[in-house]
Amino acid sequence: MTMGRVYLLFVTPALRFKIGKTENLNRRVSEIETSLNKGRKRKQKVKVILALFTMDEDEREDWVKVIFKPFLYTWRGSGKTEYIRFFVVPFVFIFYLLIQFFDLLAIALIVVLLLLLFLAPLIFSLLIT
Repeated sequence: MTMGRVYLLFVTPALRFKIGKTENLNRRVSEIETSLNKGRKRKQKVKVILALFTMDEDEREDWVKVIFKPFLYTWRGSGKTEYIRFFVVPFVFIFYLLIQFFDLLAIALIVVLLLLLFLAPLIFSLLIT
């Protein structure tokens, strides 16, 4: 399991949205811009709308691709199959935020369980005396 980011990007002036995953967001945005603008007069600019750290970006991206598969389409450039229809963007945004919430909830639960595990002998000894 790795720590990476899932992202939602906006390509302008083409008005396209892209989803994906990366461990280095700045490098990934640069790669996408370079591949989009290769040999073209009209230059595209890539802007980050949302980028969230997640515990397993591969799995999280797979979830998004499966759930929103009917709304994905192919355009051009690096990661060309990960473009998503405009009207679905709010749902992807909300889904990414839910992923973040449940990742944080899982981490909090693990921390609480570990604290209880290590503090249980102390609490038990205080209750007995």
